[in-house]
Amino acid sequence: MEFHDEIFNTEFDEVGEFVTLPNSSLVELLAEASSVALPFHHRVIMSVFFASIVVIGIPGNLLVVASVFLSKKLQTATNILVVSLAMADFFTCNTLPYQMVMVLSHYNWPLPVNVCAAVVVVSYTTLCCSVLTLVSIAFVRWYVITKSIHGNQGLNTHRKTFIVAIVTWTFSSISMVVPPALGYGTMGMSEQYRVCSLTDDNPKDFYYIIFQGLIMVCSLFITAVFYVLILRFVIVSAKKFKLQFGESSADASGGKALSTTVIDKKSGHSTFNQREIDITKNLFTVVCIFVLCVLPHAVNFMIPGGGTSTMYTGMILTANSCLNPLIYGLKHPTFREVFRCILTWNLAEIQQPSRLLRRLTSTGLVRTPRQSKRTTATSVSVLTELTSHTGK
Repeated sequence: MEFHDEIFNTEFDEVGEFVTLPNSSLVELLAEASSVALPFHHRVIMSVFFASIVVIGIPGNLLVVASVFLSKKLQTATNILVVSLAMADFFTCNTLPYQMVMVLSHYNWPLPVNVCAAVVVVSYTTLCCSVLTLVSIAFVRWYVITKSIHGNQGLNTHRKTFIVAIVTWTFSSISMVVPPALGYGTMGMSEQYRVCSLTDDNPKDFYYIIFQGLIMVCSLFITAVFYVLILRFVIVSAKKFKLQFGESSADASGGKALSTTVIDKKSGHSTFNQREIDITKNLFTVVCIFVLCVLPHAVNFMIPGGGTSTMYTGMILTANSCLNPLIYGLKHPTFREVFRCILTWNLAEIQQPSRLLRRLTSTGLVRTPRQSKRTTATSVSVLTELTSHTGK
């Protein structure tokens, strides 16, 4: 009986029946119970999903970066932010193999706590950087269309956009690292989901999650405001265009009159450029996809509980890291063409090659079309001579 009392406390429930409750480590038992709340087959699905994101996201985002470096046509101020966004997605995809190892582990943690904490820092920083980069892109598109007559005037310069990208990464790193350093959240291993995330034993994790949510909501709201302003400007400019040139001229040109920048002689400002509008539409699609990936996870946090739903909405959120290259390849003609040249290793066919690509061509690492034709002609002539000798 003494042994029994050492391990258990004895109590009576409301109906007077004898019950036994754990004397100690109740929190530990609850943690263990929560750790098995996610069945193993769900974790296998999660790992397969993460593996798919890695297979698509890592080469896809590297393809975006390589395209901008190799094509001078893609080296615009806006695409500096596109490269920054691709690098954020690239780093996110590189953290997923570590998460897969954690998810598939049964009992012991396969990774050191410091490694797991580093994975969390990278994941949160890149997510914050992604949403802030979308704000920067929206501002640049708004400025280009409504304020700048040409693409490289005013604030829309390569140097200033590069500074914006650096500031975005710096702010993201500081805002994601400082709160846990002050005790508001602990980065490490989550017992419940068996992933590198916030730990389950810090009651101040809630404040850190609220802080992240505020950054996300405010950033997306500002992004939406800029795109609404762009839409309003385009509608007003289209009306002015019809009043100035008449609907008949627009119809006669098949709508091509809108493809050039129209300058208001009185104000000296441009109305809009159709090419810039098309680029903005493509980037707005990126924003919409990001919102669709974030929204389920945000709604899930508003619903009490968690478990499996949190796991699957987190998977949807992570999937955004591999979708942007697909959007560029499907909707952006220049990116699509450069993608084709890189994937087929026909780099010499890239229109308006960059300085880097010209250097590669001059060193012989990349063959020009003429060199390829010469090589083919030489091979044909050698084959012809061998055939003639064999015939003799």
